[in-house]
Amino acid sequence: TLVLEESGKKDKEPATMNVKINVLKRKLEMSSVTGSASVGMEKCYRLFVDLKFARGLRDADSFFGGGGSDPYCVCNIVGAGKAKFKTRALDNKTDPVWNESCVLGDFHKGDKLLFEVFDKDIGKKDDFLGKCEVSSQKVLAGFDSELKLQETGMVNKKPVEAFLSVAVKAQKRSAQGLAPFQGRRGLVDNGAVKYELEVQILSADGLRNADWLSSGSDPYCLVTVKGKGKSSVRTKTIKNEHSPLWRHTDKIEDFYHGDKLAISVRDADRMKHDDMLGQVQLQTEQLIPDGFEGDLKLRNTGWKDPENHPVFVTMVIKVISRQKVDS
Repeated sequence: TLVLEESGKKDKEPATMNVKINVLKRKLEMSSVTGSASVGMEKCYRLFVDLKFARGLRDADSFFGGGGSDPYCVCNIVGAGKAKFKTRALDNKTDPVWNESCVLGDFHKGDKLLFEVFDKDIGKKDDFLGKCEVSSQKVLAGFDSELKLQETGMVNKKPVEAFLSVAVKAQKRSAQGLAPFQGRRGLVDNGAVKYELEVQILSADGLRNADWLSSGSDPYCLVTVKGKGKSSVRTKTIKNEHSPLWRHTDKIEDFYHGDKLAISVRDADRMKHDDMLGQVQLQTEQLIPDGFEGDLKLRNTGWKDPENHPVFVTMVIKVISRQKVDS
């Protein structure tokens, strides 16, 4: 028996309808056909990487009177995963402080994580300043430490001792990207309870490039209450990124029972309407009473073959408080 919404009845007795549904065939949200991007996703991990600083790098530009190297760091997965990230280059530094973060969305068990530091040059190939490769076991366990760089070069016929400070946290992914239903509709009247939610918008990955003149989109995430509540929260915009890491935390204080939570990722544009990069909508019963933590697969992503280009947003939604509302 289903309780009908907006039935137009003036008395307090709900309008109902009896329905029988038989499940004849089950189709997963993401295809399991060989060759699909979802194959192996259940054994895939997302990495949150914080590239903090390096120290002790050699001065690759001293011959030219530059006063220091112009170092940047490249972090990429070696193995089944292909994700990659590059920091900005800092001028005239042998102890650069980047404090940049990224999310690498396709780390598989058995992969390795490679860090390489280069000196940016104009007019010639960038100089190599050192590298470090981290084992799959260490990556999946997570760490926050200094890594000793190898192949750092020689100064005064002595090998350079240089280090890279990095923090890595691994999180197992879900292939389906769904928020399960936690309860049945009709148990609580719509609007009868008001909830306060804490919304953590962590990251997204797999976004298409909506700005054909640049190397990536300029994504931000927007979360809006649809229904009696009207609140919305928005992350900052990150420039030229396919896998943005926002780590944005905010509160929604007017989510009422029966409302929906609309989540969208968009590409910020100045001269035209912001492009849609993906969206999903959560029902009250998918959030109450226990909230949600994990991946959500987005729809309307703009990819021509979305099965081979799944797009996810990673969120934590906590129910902080609930309050009955007088009718």
